[in-house]
Amino acid sequence: MADLPGYLDSVHELFVRILTFQMPTIAAVQGHAFGAGAMLALTHDFRVMRADRGFWCLPEVNLNMPFTVGMSTLMRERLPIRTAVEAMTTGRRFGGVDAVAAGIAEQHVDGDRVLAAAVEKAAALTSTRGKNLAESSAAACAADRGAADEDGRVQLPARLIIARGCVASSDAPVRHDRLGIVTTESDSAIEAASDTLIALSHSIHAEPELAFDEHRSAAKIVEVLRDAGFEVRTGVADLPTAFDARYGSGELVLAFCAEYDALPGIGTHAGTTSSPPRPSVPG
Repeated sequence: MADLPGYLDSVHELFVRILTFQMPTIAAVQGHAFGAGAMLALTHDFRVMRADRGFWCLPEVNLNMPFTVGMSTLMRERLPIRTAVEAMTTGRRFGGVDAVAAGIAEQHVDGDRVLAAAVEKAAALTSTRGKNLAESSAAACAADRGAADEDGRVQLPARLIIARGCVASSDAPVRHDRLGIVTTESDSAIEAASDTLIALSHSIHAEPELAFDEHRSAAKIVEVLRDAGFEVRTGVADLPTAFDARYGSGELVLAFCAEYDALPGIGTHAGTTSSPPRPSVPG
C-alpha cells in the first residue's frame, strides 16, 4: 500500500486516455468488472455486457477504500444518481440485465456475442472520430453542465469534465487523485480526537450565545485548537469572537467555515424535546 498514490496516478492516467480519446469508445464487458475495472468501463462512451455471466461492481465500500475525487466525478457524471449512490454505498453486484436497467450499460447480449455487438456499435460511429469529437464534447459540457434526463443522468458529452476531475493536469503540484488518501488520514485524526470534540460540542450547546456575543464559545474552541497544534489568530475582521486557525503547510489547502452562535428563541440543550420560547435570548 506504500505506493498507493503512484498506483492511483497510473489508474487515473488510463482513465484520462480513454476519456480524451478522439473517437467513440465501447467497452465489451465479457465477464466480471470490479473496482477499477468497473470504473474503466464507465470511462467508455458505451458499454455492452454479457447477460448470462459476470457482474459490474464497486466493492470499495466493503474493503474500506475511499473513492478519489476523479472516481467520484466519473460515477456522478456517468450514472443516474440513484444508481451511483447504491453502487458506491452498498457494493451491489449488477448482472448484465440489471446493469442495463440501472443505466450502467446500454446493451446486454447473450452468450459470446459481447465483442461482436461492441464492434458493430463502434463501426456505426466511425464517422464521428477525430479532434472534433473532443471539442464537441467540451462545448456540450459548457452549454449543458448539470442538465440531466428524467432519470437524473447527466448527458454523455461530459467526458472532458470527468477527465478534468481525474487529473487537473499532468504536472499539477497536487493531484486530485490523492485526496482519497488525505480523507482517510483526516478520518483517523478526527476519530482520535472524538472525545474532545464531542465534549466541546456539548459544552457550547450547554452555554448558548447569540451572534457576535459568543465569547465563551470562541474561547473554548480556540483552546482546543491551540492544544491540537493549530496556529490561531483571533479578532479576525475586527470581530472579537471571530478567528482563523491554520495547521500544516503545502500546496493542498482545505478550508472549513464554521458557525457556533445560537439563535434566539430556539432550544439547544441536549435531551430537550421542547421548551418555552424566550424572545431575544438563546436556549
